[in-house]
Amino acid sequence: MNKKLIAIAVASTMAAPVVAQAASHEGGAQWYGRINTAVSFLDRDDADGGNQTDIKNISSRFGVKGSEDLGNGLSAVYRYEFGVASDVADVQDNNRLSYVGLSGSFGTITLGRVWSAFFNHVGTIMDPSQNVGGDGYNGPYRTSNTLSYAGGAGPIALQIDLNLDGDNPNSSGADGWQIGGTFSTGALSIAAAYGSNDGGAADDEDQTGVAAKYSLENFWLGAGYTSFDDGTADETTGVALLAGGGGGDISWWASLENVEDDDDGTDTDVINFNISKHLSKTFRIYIEGALNDEADGSDTNELLFGVRSDF
Repeated sequence: MNKKLIAIAVASTMAAPVVAQAASHEGGAQWYGRINTAVSFLDRDDADGGNQTDIKNISSRFGVKGSEDLGNGLSAVYRYEFGVASDVADVQDNNRLSYVGLSGSFGTITLGRVWSAFFNHVGTIMDPSQNVGGDGYNGPYRTSNTLSYAGGAGPIALQIDLNLDGDNPNSSGADGWQIGGTFSTGALSIAAAYGSNDGGAADDEDQTGVAAKYSLENFWLGAGYTSFDDGTADETTGVALLAGGGGGDISWWASLENVEDDDDGTDTDVINFNISKHLSKTFRIYIEGALNDEADGSDTNELLFGVRSDF
């Protein structure tokens, strides 16, 4: 009896990918993911000081996305993505993206957890890597419980997000909102974003950002500024100057960033860089580093030697 059960289990396991693949083609679904793992060398001069060597997961993920033609110019769109820890073969608790919606000539409307309007317009210029870097970007990456609209016309792209989590009894309607837009003409893109979280009397949080990028064939320049105000006298501001490019199977980028935090009085300068060698369209090796200069002398430097595979 046990042998029969084992045989059935093995057969079911072997058949599952075939069934899933067939269903994928029928519904237009696409499985995708990224395994990104690096050896990290960390040098800290703060109270926790010392050197540390570790194998780190770098934003690995697995997900499914797709669309379905509904006729009359409408399409259903969906996506579910969760983070995985590639260094220990574990699923992370913080799910990355999860939304469903409709797309048409009017644009795209989605419900769920999405890339924020702030990041899609300002953040993508200020934080090209999301590993090291992004120090000057003081905006959200993804937002939950969000009704989002993305569209545009001609050279203008626009996204509006409404956060409807219901956690704040003092808010009327949306608990927070964001708007982001980009104007693109030729090689130049200029972006701006604003966000507000209604936290009640003294807890309103406002975020403002502007960024620009100039792209040539094998070279680009970028710059950005963000400000985060938590509703008190404290404010965090960030500035980033960036450059990047590449040719053949080599790509690179570097940034000089500054962050000033009125809350704890810190002033931090950071140099970030990445050099990647693309061994195929989906596989690369890279070196990435962050040189962190704190005004109080508590510097932190990190060097990553990574391997990344996209599928």
